[in-house]
Amino acid sequence: MLPSPRVSKPVVANFFVKGHLIDSGLLSDALEAVQAANATYRIVKLDIGKNRWDESDLEVEVTAPDEEAFERVCADLMSLGLSETETQDAV
Repeated sequence: MLPSPRVSKPVVANFFVKGHLIDSGLLSDALEAVQAANATYRIVKLDIGKNRWDESDLEVEVTAPDEEAFERVCADLMSLGLSETETQDAV
C-alpha cells in the first residue's frame, strides 16, 4: 500500500503593526517577506499618518499555502514588529 499523500491546508492569519511604516520601509519589507514565503496578502486596513510625526496603521491578511510556509512568514513578520491578531484555516 502506498502512503497517502500529505494534504496541506492553507492557513490564513491577520497581522497588525503601527508606526512609521512608509519612512522606515517597514511596509515594503513586510509585503516582501510574505511573498518570499510563497504566501499572499490582502491589505485589510492602511491608515497613513497625515504629518511626518503621525504613525500609520496596517492590518494585513496573509494566506500561506501550508503550515510550513505559515511558520516562516509568521516568524519573518514578527521579527519586523508585526503582531498576529487572528489565525484560521482557509475555507
